[in-house]
Amino acid sequence: MTTEPPLTLREVALLLGKIVRLPNGKPDVRRLLALLKAEELNAGFEYPGIRMYWIRIPKSYWAGVNSRKFGVLWFRTDDPRTGTYQVRIADFADEFFQVVSQEAAGTDAVLEEMKKALSAARRRYEVVITNVEWTKYLERNQIPTSALQKRSYAGRPPKDVWHQLAPIIAAQVITLDKQILDSRDYSSIAKSVYALASEEGIKGLPIVDTIKDVISKAFAQAEKLSRL
Repeated sequence: MTTEPPLTLREVALLLGKIVRLPNGKPDVRRLLALLKAEELNAGFEYPGIRMYWIRIPKSYWAGVNSRKFGVLWFRTDDPRTGTYQVRIADFADEFFQVVSQEAAGTDAVLEEMKKALSAARRRYEVVITNVEWTKYLERNQIPTSALQKRSYAGRPPKDVWHQLAPIIAAQVITLDKQILDSRDYSSIAKSVYALASEEGIKGLPIVDTIKDVISKAFAQAEKLSRL
């Protein structure tokens, strides 16, 4: 993994939609699933154990995912559960054990990681694609990066909107431990911020993906500062 925030599956589907020029900026969800099944794109998720691990999702998993299950990437404003694809660490026990065995320092460390994983077996983690993986895909298929934007901003919102959003975002982040939201689930946090801002009547709101992008960058910066 790089320090640059990865792309969510929905973001990649939106980019694929731009490549084939789907109308109204629609995401190409079906093509993304096909690429994952064929290992033309590889995805994974960050698992926050005692240390952070990158768990790559194998081809065998995607073989068992149908279009209906993958259709959760079709975001609907009336359903906050849509727009993200999440998995449990329990579904990737072999991959997790292999990564931990290679990276953990000694048998005791491996056992501690396994204990932590068992206690968090039912928690969900968002599946993402690294920027490096996406760039390699574009290069293999000779797709110029200049023709694409990684994220769709659908117009730049007025600056005063961010002044109104800032306290809502801060409140959501500060109270994460009292909510059902996962601190790594940027999409859910962004959807919650959008919903609260809408209820307060804030006009000219940026799209959820734009808010999510800002939140993910804030967490990435916080992680850098924690290492100083």
